[in-house]
Amino acid sequence: MALVARNAFGDLFLRGESGDVHQLDVAIGKLTKVAASEKEFRELALTSERQEEWFAVTDEKAAIARGLEPSETQCIGFSVSLFLPKAALLIQPTLLTSMNTSLSLGLEPSNFGLARRSQGPTSH
Repeated sequence: MALVARNAFGDLFLRGESGDVHQLDVAIGKLTKVAASEKEFRELALTSERQEEWFAVTDEKAAIARGLEPSETQCIGFSVSLFLPKAALLIQPTLLTSMNTSLSLGLEPSNFGLARRSQGPTSH
């Protein structure tokens, strides 16, 4: 798999050998096909619906307003998993200083700068 894009919360968008693009949702550990090709992914990623769904633009802007602006090699993480009920606990955001996922996927850390959520994916 090759890295196509990532969002500020550490989710990765990966292209498989067949060309399909999948989203790795790190909060729940789920890999989901989101497009049949990288070209389709990039076209969809420009829509406001996908900007919100895949890149959580509103959440990223809110985090930046609170002073949590990750660099190209960082992502915004949480000390408590996001899928737990909101009423049960307060979620404290923190910056993760490295993308440990890169090691398990065999990706180079320098590749994480391919796309920023607020800007959408960049072309090669």
